[in-house]
Amino acid sequence: WDSIVDVEASWRQEGERDGAVAGEQQGREQGRVIGLDKGHEIGHELGYYAGCAQAWLQIDSAQQSAPEAGIETAAREQQQQEEEEEEGKAANPAPSDVAGLLKGVDMQRLHFTDRGRKTLHQIIELVDSFPIEDVTNPEVSDRIDKIRSKFKVAVSQLGLVLEGHQQGLNF
Repeated sequence: WDSIVDVEASWRQEGERDGAVAGEQQGREQGRVIGLDKGHEIGHELGYYAGCAQAWLQIDSAQQSAPEAGIETAAREQQQQEEEEEEGKAANPAPSDVAGLLKGVDMQRLHFTDRGRKTLHQIIELVDSFPIEDVTNPEVSDRIDKIRSKFKVAVSQLGLVLEGHQQGLNF
């Protein structure tokens, strides 16, 4: 009779061990998938902010050198820069996204000031220095919030209203 009780206990222990192993494997897989999704989401958002800042700085530069040319000059300059960077790497470099990024934006309404330029450079620096290796660092969400805040300030300093350009922006 004791052997029957022992068999039941050993099966229960074996089931618990098997369940723990299976749960750990499933948890790791789910964690990996969630981590990839969240990483993609954050990367997309930060890339958007940096891309806008770079495009606006390029437009400012183009307007300073040829104020009447505006966005067309900035788009051509960006495409030329991309072609130079991609020379030898790809047969057909990607077309410029500057025109698409600011489609519908009245270029005469952009107000570039020294303070605004400084904010745009700060956005780029913050995104470039974002810790992609140590995402468990509690400062990561603070850094994201700081970048979001800087972007909002830059939009305000430029006199823009960006509606519908980026889903999920917390304005």
